[in-house]
Amino acid sequence: MAAPPPAIPDDLVEEILLRLPPDHPAFLLRASIVCKDWAGIVSRPPFRRRLHDLHRTPPLLGFLRRLHELHRTPPVPGFLRCLVRGLVPHFIPTTASSFSPAVPDWHSWRAQDCRHGRALFISTGEGTLELLLWEPTTGAQQRVPMPAAFGSRNYFPMAAVLCAADGCDHRDCLGGPFRVVFSFSDDPDEEDFDPEEEEEEEEEWVRSLTVYSSETGTWGELTSVLSKFQINYQQYSSLLVGSSLLYFRGTPEYKSITEYDMARHTLTVFEPPGDCSEVGCNLMPMEDGGLGVIGGLFDQHVKLWTREAGDGTDARWVLSREICLDNLLPISSAPSDARRGVGRVVRFVEGADVILVSTDAGLFTVELQSEHARKVCNYGGFDDLIPVVGFYTPVPRGEHQNLLALKPNKEAGGEEEKTVDQAQLLFDKGSNAIKEGTLSTPSKASAMATI
Repeated sequence: MAAPPPAIPDDLVEEILLRLPPDHPAFLLRASIVCKDWAGIVSRPPFRRRLHDLHRTPPLLGFLRRLHELHRTPPVPGFLRCLVRGLVPHFIPTTASSFSPAVPDWHSWRAQDCRHGRALFISTGEGTLELLLWEPTTGAQQRVPMPAAFGSRNYFPMAAVLCAADGCDHRDCLGGPFRVVFSFSDDPDEEDFDPEEEEEEEEEWVRSLTVYSSETGTWGELTSVLSKFQINYQQYSSLLVGSSLLYFRGTPEYKSITEYDMARHTLTVFEPPGDCSEVGCNLMPMEDGGLGVIGGLFDQHVKLWTREAGDGTDARWVLSREICLDNLLPISSAPSDARRGVGRVVRFVEGADVILVSTDAGLFTVELQSEHARKVCNYGGFDDLIPVVGFYTPVPRGEHQNLLALKPNKEAGGEEEKTVDQAQLLFDKGSNAIKEGTLSTPSKASAMATI
């Protein structure tokens, strides 16, 4: 009887698993069920941090639906819209292999935001409103109470979530401290204000904001700003620029952008570029750390504006770039004046450096640097989607908060380099088996060749 193959050292196993394609979540999931040792390797915080170091940009795992109106040209009839909503899943995967996390019930919760490994939802029932934090990787959930300052006379609530750990590089935020930024509007001059009714007279609105800390379990002081704009941000999630500037954009009929400076705890409201009045706009960060805006509806080109440095609302917008999408996307072949609005930039995907574009042919991501387009969904009639970005590493539910960060071994030296070389050789030999994605035997050695 032949002797069993020699065991593969754990450090070599780790080097091999690190080289599995990050846009195939199923590979690491299969590896985690081979044995407890492998499950421990892929679930440790150091493994997740090394994934970031090796692959740099995290993959776009999919999108959460916000369940607002669906748009198409021509418009979708009401009964068909309801049918489409029922057929299209609440989570839309965009990875090469299937990734379908157990999303909170969409009948009870509406997605608000997703950042640093956490997604935020707000309840949709007629009872007491509540916020829900959910980790797509672990499935862990945590309820967050609504701020006491939000009452029956307040409108258009919007919330954002972000990591609260000082100096965090956001490569391993699971189970760590977080903040929830909650913003809402009210009209102090109208006792019986109807948010659906247009007002002919210009009036001042109040936009207020408060921040929840998971470390204290309380909401902070309220900060407010007066604005001439009716501010409705319910339809779109936030954008984080740098580490301290959070932005919210209003719907096209409410032409405004709100900046929240977390370091100063101040709010500023300003207008988007004038050319966005009819086509809408999407917020995005610029390479210099400033704020940019990319047009919403487009014909053959999409325009990008940069906000020049200035004091508060005095900063002006400058057209900085035009991207031709004619050769990238299958836009309708109808005449130019008839297809306006067929193509629409849905949003910028924070962390992945791509824009999400909706057309009659489906949903596409477009890389801003290479201008490479990739189709991610056959249906393109979504109003707004919330991206879920990150490296998927299987973590047993309930255990992520107890995982201890292991200190790196400073004495590895040449042995570590040798291990990396061996891992690369084994990985290259198993590339064809990786594409097949089958596990034919529970032995570690054979499983390594078939992940």
